[in-house]
Amino acid sequence: NPGLYRDQLASTVKAETGFALQINGDISWRYWPPIAIQASDVDLRPAGADQALLSFASAAVDLKLLPLIFGGELAIAGLSIDGLTLNAIVAADGKGNWEVPSATKENAATETQTQDNTIKLDIASVKVSNASIAYFDPKNAADYRVTIKSFSTGALRYDTPVTLAFDLTLQDQTARVSAAVNGGGQLTFNSSFDRFQLQNLVINSLVKIPDLGEINTGLN
Repeated sequence: NPGLYRDQLASTVKAETGFALQINGDISWRYWPPIAIQASDVDLRPAGADQALLSFASAAVDLKLLPLIFGGELAIAGLSIDGLTLNAIVAADGKGNWEVPSATKENAATETQTQDNTIKLDIASVKVSNASIAYFDPKNAADYRVTIKSFSTGALRYDTPVTLAFDLTLQDQTARVSAAVNGGGQLTFNSSFDRFQLQNLVINSLVKIPDLGEINTGLN
């Protein structure tokens, strides 16, 4: 019963990051099709904060059936998230609400000295829909918004081209500039996440600028 781990998940996140995790909805199995772990109405925020750093309406992790049955391993066939909201806010002291407290950073650094830092990455697909990302830094008059209607990938693996497709809107609230952007292509990256390559990239955009009107652009 995944619901039995609700408190354990919250306490683990608190210990590792200092953030408060609230799972207000259900945690459950979906048995077909395919087998998946689902969670709904999830909220992550800095301790004591009034506004969440991240929340989502629902998410599901699809699992590969054969490794689960014969080896008891949780191999990921797909990850889907709907209704995600991310609020990145920079306070007057220049600290972002996404920053992990220094004490937690020191503990994590100590642990990684004795652990292998390589993260195994093998996810068959990722889908994100109805997402909203906001970045607000009042000191530097920065107010940016990204609305993701849809974002999807093919298999995510190191050193292998990953197919991307996206449909989103970008907004600079301060300059009153916006752009509707859609397209796709292939992205390749290494396990250190310090080398990236884009191939067959196609981007179409409709930019709206005050006093200039609408501008259609395309990149192939």
